[in-house]
Order: sequence, then C-alpha cells, then structure tokens
Amino acid sequence: MKSEGLGPPQDYRDVVRSALPDRFIQFQHAAQRAGVYFHPNHFEPWYPSTAHTEAVIDEALDRLSSAAADCD
Repeated sequence: MKSEGLGPPQDYRDVVRSALPDRFIQFQHAAQRAGVYFHPNHFEPWYPSTAHTEAVIDEALDRLSSAAADCD
C-alpha cells in the first residue's frame, strides 16, 4: 500500500496525504474475510497481546499477506 511518487513522510501532513484511506479500507475488508480483525482507523496502532502465541502471530501474518495480495 505504498504511495507512488512520495518520499518518506516529513511531518503529519505528509502522513495524512500518503495514508490512502480507500486502499486501507480495501485491505481491512480483505483481512476480515481472511479472519484477521483490527481497528478500522488506519492511524491506530496494532497491539499483539501476551495471549498471542508465535504460531497465532505467524498465522495472522500469513493471512494478512494473502489479504494484501488480494488488494492488488
């Protein structure tokens, strides 16, 4: 979900300009279909908990990778 033609963000305005909310929504929906749920605001951080084992995190990462591939 990289913004084309933009360098690294230098300030908050750059972050907002490069956020691509429509692409994030597409990714979020694909992730939900894959069984991975997270906050719908693209500026919210993601926190794993101590309840997440390495196997659970690996499974979630595999599902997120598949979801991202579905968004191309």
